[in-house]
Amino acid sequence: MILYFNLTKLRLMNFYQVMTNVQLFLSQEDLETLKLKDAAKVFDEKYKAFDAAVQPMRGDVDTKELNKLDERRDKALIGLYGHVRVFTGFPEEAKATAAQQLQAILLKYDKAPQTKPLREETAIVSNVVSDLEVADAKAKLTLIGADKWLDELKDANKKFEAAYNARTQRNMDLVGQTKEKRIALDDEYRRLAHTINALATLGGEAPYKRLMSSINADIQQALLA
Repeated sequence: MILYFNLTKLRLMNFYQVMTNVQLFLSQEDLETLKLKDAAKVFDEKYKAFDAAVQPMRGDVDTKELNKLDERRDKALIGLYGHVRVFTGFPEEAKATAAQQLQAILLKYDKAPQTKPLREETAIVSNVVSDLEVADAKAKLTLIGADKWLDELKDANKKFEAAYNARTQRNMDLVGQTKEKRIALDDEYRRLAHTINALATLGGEAPYKRLMSSINADIQQALLA
């Protein structure tokens, strides 16, 4: 008999793997002879719906895009900090003084914001950009030729934040969709398991023994993982 019906304790991907294996076990049986053709068909439909909901979570394209934007932002930060630092020792006093004052603004937040966690880096960069867009600071940036770095940093940070927020919302939507499909598949699995047990009770366990043993062993292993 199938011994396991409550799979709610399984983590999402463990549950997904178990259901994938159940589908595989069913495909290896003569469902017509076992009188499971209709039950297996409904299970397969629920499984495919769940699989479609899970797939976007397996390969996160958004993360790759975020990494590219973060790399661009990091380059702008390193470029800005480096440019300002070089000019602090410039032979023209006005430019050196401007650079020293700009450096004081930058170091007020952090020496290397690009090493911080993503959300913290975003907040730091937003503050840096805000401070440097003040007319006096912007004039100093222009004086030492670093204004283009600020433009690049502002644009990169803005696009990163938008992409990050979009990914967060997308993941929230995916979690909701996946939960709904999981519940439906979980319910269908229980119906399938009860059907198999009922048929085994009425007609004898022998024809169902391999299927039941495979399902039991797989779920037991998943619950112990």
